[in-house]
Amino acid sequence: MTTLRILEAVIERLKQKLPALAVEYFPINAETYRLNHPAGALLVGYAGSTYDGTQDTRIIAQARQLQITVTVVLRQLNGQGGAVDVLDKVRHSLVGVKLPFCRTPLAAMSDTFLGATAGTAQYAISFGAQSVLVQDDIVDDAPRLTQITWVESADEPNQPTQPTNPQRPPCASCTNNDSPIDIKES
Repeated sequence: MTTLRILEAVIERLKQKLPALAVEYFPINAETYRLNHPAGALLVGYAGSTYDGTQDTRIIAQARQLQITVTVVLRQLNGQGGAVDVLDKVRHSLVGVKLPFCRTPLAAMSDTFLGATAGTAQYAISFGAQSVLVQDDIVDDAPRLTQITWVESADEPNQPTQPTNPQRPPCASCTNNDSPIDIKES
């Protein structure tokens, strides 16, 4: 997964939906940013990620909640085409969009007024999406999990039954051999 491809997808979506504005990566030095576009610009940046704990699966796999921020920089604060109006258009353009490498579509998280200086008004709106981070390579020589099957009883649907793999003993945490999962390893 690459964060850059996710940002590129957001930039392309905004260029498509709001062609009257400049859409750019957030600048390295925001304090010296100069708005050159006659109407305004949308500055797209990666604000960071949080990660859930790992699962015991012999590899590192973690849920990742990533955050993308769009800063709206316009020469007008209110009214048609002003910063408040464009903030709404950005929100509607991005909420629900499925990004590459993400499990969930973008959802709005927050927006805030950053201020008005040097003839420009600025708002920042943050969006979040979930993805999964999986380690790059596996060096372990342990058997690989190739199939997991949920086995249901014909008498009582959704009730676990005996495993269908007689060569594998029941899991240590299952009591009375009631493992609901058939595990096949290669």
